[in-house]
Amino acid sequence: RKITFVMGMAPASVLIASVGYVESATTAIVLITIAIGIGGIAFSGTWAYVLDVSGKYSALFYATANVAGTIPGFLSPFLVGLCLQFSGERNGWKQSFWVSCSIGLAACVVFCLGAVDTEIVGLEDTDIQDQERDEYLHHILKDEKLPDEASDGLFGNQSTQFEPS
Repeated sequence: RKITFVMGMAPASVLIASVGYVESATTAIVLITIAIGIGGIAFSGTWAYVLDVSGKYSALFYATANVAGTIPGFLSPFLVGLCLQFSGERNGWKQSFWVSCSIGLAACVVFCLGAVDTEIVGLEDTDIQDQERDEYLHHILKDEKLPDEASDGLFGNQSTQFEPS
C-alpha cells in the first residue's frame, strides 16, 4: 500500500510543481493530465488501507476520509487567489503549484511513517456473521425450518419459512 501511494503521489507532485515553469498552455495541460493520471495509483493504496484497518467500520472511515479529502476543494480557490493577488500572476501560480507539490510529498512521508501494518479490525465478528448468514441462506434455499441457533443470529429471530412469490 505504501509503495503504490508513493509511486503515484511523488511523481504527480513533482509534475504539478513543474507546471509553474512551462511557457506553453498545452504543455501545462499535458503535465497536469499526466499528474492526475499517475495520482490515481496513489489512491488505490490509500482506499485499500482504509478498508484494511477499519473492518466492519469501513463505511464510516471511508466517509470521514472522503469528507476530509474534499476540504482542499473549497479552500484552494481562496488560497490560490491570495497567492495571485500578493505575488502576481506568474509567481502566484508557481507558489500555488509548489504548495500543492509540498502537500503531496508531505503526504508521502506521513503515510509511509503513519500507516502501520496491522491486522484487519473486526474480522472475527464478520466471519461469525458470514457463517450465520450462510447457514440461514442454506436453510432458506432448501425450504427447511431454521434451527434455533441460526434463527437467533445475525438476522434476528427468523422463525418463518421462505415462501416463494
